[in-house]
Amino acid sequence: MNHRPFALASLAASLVLEDITLLSPAHAEETAAPTGTWEPGVAITNDRVRRGISQTREDPAVIGEIKWTDPFGVMLGIWGSNLNYGRRSDARAEVDLFAGYTHSFDNSELEAAILRQYAPARTGNIEFTEYKLAVGRAMGIVAVNIGAFYSPKYYIGGQSFYPYIDGRIRLAAVQGVELSLRAHFGASRFSGHQFDNYDDGAIGFSAHRHKVYLSALYSRSNLTPLSTLYNSDLATRQFTVTITRMF
Repeated sequence: MNHRPFALASLAASLVLEDITLLSPAHAEETAAPTGTWEPGVAITNDRVRRGISQTREDPAVIGEIKWTDPFGVMLGIWGSNLNYGRRSDARAEVDLFAGYTHSFDNSELEAAILRQYAPARTGNIEFTEYKLAVGRAMGIVAVNIGAFYSPKYYIGGQSFYPYIDGRIRLAAVQGVELSLRAHFGASRFSGHQFDNYDDGAIGFSAHRHKVYLSALYSRSNLTPLSTLYNSDLATRQFTVTITRMF
C-alpha cells in the first residue's frame, strides 16, 4: 500500500510500509525533478501502531518525515515520532534514518531499503537496523504490495523476519476525494532470543485529496500478555484515526 516508497499515510502512519514508506503516501505517478524531489510531511494520530502493537501506550503521536528522491529512484530520508513503551524502556522519542531504491515497470514497483532506528534510552535498548525488499503491483482499482523486513540484530539481539502483504481497493472518488479500502497481514518471526512469534492484521478505510490524507483503521495482533517483547500494558487491539499532510 505501511506503503511507505516510504509512506506514513499509506495506511496512515501505521501499517507496514511501515516505517519505511513512512510518510509519503502514494506518489508513484509523480516524476522527480532533474535534481531530485524533497517530500516533507507531518501526521497526527490518536495511537501510533507498528506491526499490531501500540508504540505510545494508546496515546496520541505526532510524526514527521523529510524524504529526498532523485530521478533514478534513490531515496534518502529522516523520520521521527514520540514513543512510549512504559516499563519496557524509558525512551520517549524515535528517530529513523532510511535509504533505498525504487524501480517502476509495467504498473509495478520494486523497492529495496535499509532503515536504522534510534531511540535514546537509559534502560531498554531499542535501536536496530532493518533491511526491506518489496514488490507492488497495481491492477485497475486493486493494488497489492508484498514484502519483508529482516534484522540481523533486533532490539536486544537475535534475528527478526517480518513478511507482509498489503492490499488496497479504490472504492470511489467524490468531490475530488478518493476513497479506498485497505487491508494488511504480517507475521513477526524471531530467532536467537526470547521474543514470541506473533501475527498482526489491520483493515480500514482511507481518503485523500491533493496532499491531505485521512485514515481510520482497526488493527490487532495475537501477541500474548506474557510475551517478553512488550509489557502487557501495551495494547494489541487498536482503532486509529490519522491525518497526514504532505508538502
